[in-house]
Amino acid sequence: MRRDRYEKKDLYARFGVKEYWIGDPANKALEILTLKAGRYELHCCAEEKGKLASLVLAGLEFDLSDIQ
Repeated sequence: MRRDRYEKKDLYARFGVKEYWIGDPANKALEILTLKAGRYELHCCAEEKGKLASLVLAGLEFDLSDIQ
């Protein structure tokens, strides 16, 4: 998880990846980070239940309650 939160996130930001999703299976959580001014900002997050939607890909949504 540390690699995803720091190493990959910094690398993706450096190369301009507009959105970065981080899944945490142990906590049944999902975060969406959006690139703004060269840095990622938290767009939304959910734990165990809740819907998340991409800002970059219109119509892409994920509902954590669909996962058991």
